[in-house]
Amino acid sequence: MASYHLGIIERFDPKILEYEEYTPEKYGCIAVTDDALELALLQLGQLPTFWHTGARPAAGFAMTGVTLLPPGSVPAFRRALENAGDPALRAAIDKAREAGRRQKYMILYGL
Repeated sequence: MASYHLGIIERFDPKILEYEEYTPEKYGCIAVTDDALELALLQLGQLPTFWHTGARPAAGFAMTGVTLLPPGSVPAFRRALENAGDPALRAAIDKAREAGRRQKYMILYGL
């Protein structure tokens, strides 16, 4: 089964390319199964994000790549997770709540 890894970027720098490297431990990522998360992600197709680097603005999620969520997009992401009503998303909701409270970027690795 495919999964996603979701974490918080402590110091976001739009000029660096390091976000393309798969380093979930660096961002305190948690694993979330695709079944639990994909329904919420599909509802957010127009959510402002970045794909792979801060220099590549996008909308929605790079399902098999790296998505960076700016602080302004985190509340909508959290609400979509909550609205999914799946208990398997509890840790992801908590992570999004923390990122929102701290005004941090999030990173989502699609595997």
